[in-house]
Amino acid sequence: MKNTFRCLIVLALALSISFAEAQVIGKERPVMEKNIYIGFKGGVSAMDMQYKSRKGGSFVNHTALYQSFGDIKGCLAGGIFVERTLPGWSYGIEFNFNRVNAISRPDKPHYVLQDSAYIANIRIPVKLMFLDDYLVSPYVFAAPEIGTYVSDTTFSMTSQSVINGQQVVWGSANAKTLHLNVVAGIGVDGKIQIGLYEFKARFEVGYRLGLLNTMAKDVPYERKMRGWEATIGLAFPLIINPSYAWFN
Repeated sequence: MKNTFRCLIVLALALSISFAEAQVIGKERPVMEKNIYIGFKGGVSAMDMQYKSRKGGSFVNHTALYQSFGDIKGCLAGGIFVERTLPGWSYGIEFNFNRVNAISRPDKPHYVLQDSAYIANIRIPVKLMFLDDYLVSPYVFAAPEIGTYVSDTTFSMTSQSVINGQQVVWGSANAKTLHLNVVAGIGVDGKIQIGLYEFKARFEVGYRLGLLNTMAKDVPYERKMRGWEATIGLAFPLIINPSYAWFN
């Protein structure tokens, strides 16, 4: 798992460098100022765990938020991103971290009673923007996502499950390291003009669908994540092309 996590970090750095290189704009190029943004966001990740028996039958453990909103601290999410905007659309890379806390209802206990896990992900969102010239601009987005669980007792980040009455810490023998998801949703940018710079206050809602089984082979169930997330964030321009500052 640690090797996979290191690989994700290296991939994020490599892609970030490629975005940084894209901001060099010469006088002979089209006017593309304020087109590289960096930012951060945070919010709630309400993820369910869907189980399917290899012998038939299925059940879903829903996020703890559906049972008690007081459990929101166990379902938080946050991330940082780099984004390049073009007329009408944008693309970028995002590194995010979220906690999953899916539990079964007390009146309907299942073979798996709880999954509490820390998940680190890298996604590449592509956005289609509307009303880009207005103060408030809505958009739709879709993104492939690769992730892995984090289980480190040093920082009290333990990913674990309660399976058949037993507490099981996630590891290579109990959980798949690689997660592959697809995320899609809607958002809105509110533009904030400060001098030559244009900041963006952002609200975003998305749905994540797990594509791969995350349960180890020895367990008689397959497990996939699914659920929604809602975040607010702030994006700010990394650079302005000084050659075109006079357009403002």
